[in-house]
Amino acid sequence: MGLDFPNPVGLAAGFDRTGRLAAPLAAVGFGFIEIGTVTRHSQLRLRKPVGIPVGVNIGSPRPGLDDAVIEDYVAALRRVWSFADYLTVNFSSPFLARSAVANDHPGGVDRLFARLVEEATALSEVTGRLVPLTVKTGAGKHGDPLPPALPAARQHGIDGVVLVTDDVRRLAMVVSDMAPVPVIAVGGITNAKDVRDRQSVGAVLVQVYRAFVEGGPRFPRRLLAELKAVAT
Repeated sequence: MGLDFPNPVGLAAGFDRTGRLAAPLAAVGFGFIEIGTVTRHSQLRLRKPVGIPVGVNIGSPRPGLDDAVIEDYVAALRRVWSFADYLTVNFSSPFLARSAVANDHPGGVDRLFARLVEEATALSEVTGRLVPLTVKTGAGKHGDPLPPALPAARQHGIDGVVLVTDDVRRLAMVVSDMAPVPVIAVGGITNAKDVRDRQSVGAVLVQVYRAFVEGGPRFPRRLLAELKAVAT
């Protein structure tokens, strides 16, 4: 996506929803962090760290994917454009019914990505900043069709996918189907073997959440040390 990552282990969105902790989180060893989910009404306390990319996960507090929800996403994108190194369009909140958008709001996924790409292009021209767009979505169950956000992302030239799954076979299928779009894997990662399993099927980066909450601030460096030991 045109970004440099000092290591492949990142922190998933949900831990730091306002950006206040971005700098201290960078200091514990993550190669990148993702803050949010940020909406048009979020209280933000953005503190930009030095040395690692920071993604911002954007969304809407409303369910479904009608025109008002789409404009919520666009407004959130505008709010964080000058801060984010990359942006993640959040489709992974199950209680907001994004998984049913293809039936509830026909064409909503396409309209959303078209609007976001349009707005990002306009902001790039005004600000001179190029901010990659990714989408975060579940992978769906083995044997099911891909979630509608994935083919729409490919069609509209979205720059990356943050894929939520602990099923390595499903991850491999999505990586193959979305190629050459890079895939970041999140879900079920607790040790070096989990990271290697995901890298072996083509994930370019990984994100952790629960393992960091349970393992504490030393967890990222422990995981990186395990990865280094496995590599040697």
